[in-house]
Amino acid sequence: MHDGAGRDRNVQLTPSRPAHSLVQARRDFRLLRPERHDRLGLDEGRLDFITCDRLTTLRREAMSGKHRFGNFVLSLTTRVLFGVPVRDSQSGMWVFRREVLKDLTLTADGMPFSEELKVEAFRARRGRCLEVPIEYRVRIGEAVLSTWSDGFHNLAFLFGKRFGRPKGTRGELYGAPQP
Repeated sequence: MHDGAGRDRNVQLTPSRPAHSLVQARRDFRLLRPERHDRLGLDEGRLDFITCDRLTTLRREAMSGKHRFGNFVLSLTTRVLFGVPVRDSQSGMWVFRREVLKDLTLTADGMPFSEELKVEAFRARRGRCLEVPIEYRVRIGEAVLSTWSDGFHNLAFLFGKRFGRPKGTRGELYGAPQP
């Protein structure tokens, strides 16, 4: 889990699951309930990347209509521009094996990071990635989201990534200190 410095209470509500940075992602995907591991193929090593889909089973009260529309537009744009089978490109809930990083070109920071991670993972490890529907509930606390500016920034990022020149190199994490 990555602590995005939000003002919600996600980190306080999950004290047994401390926030870890991207580079410290857990190898064994412990953020998913253990009873789902066998069914998803995690223990057998059949998957390298799992992301969560909040939208398939979304309850109306869990997300505003404006945010549902924004998620629809951004996720559709992601599918069309990059050909990745992701229904929820904006979910920040994902787990992956550390060795996946060497195959990715990650240039984004901030809000576009999650969508870029999904695009890169699904393109680099097609067939070894999965999107899993989850139950998304009403947020406890205040979300840190500037709806329109974040949405347009994410949309501009997607078009820039697809038609622009990448800033990073494969296996390099944007802004990460290099040895």
